[in-house]
Amino acid sequence: MSNSLEAQLLANQFVRIHRSFIVAVSAITSYAPRHVKIAGLKLPIGRLYQKDVERILDVSKR
Repeated sequence: MSNSLEAQLLANQFVRIHRSFIVAVSAITSYAPRHVKIAGLKLPIGRLYQKDVERILDVSKR
């Protein structure tokens, strides 16, 4: 996905979890520090994106 397309996505509705994955926050069904689940699929969270995922999902309040 190009950076220009990524920039057009609403920041609070989508999050990059890995260099290969940008996902809709509303589609995430479960979270663990190293992965999220979407529709039964376990997708990895890249080390560089961990803080952004935690911030978007507001993990500290769970």
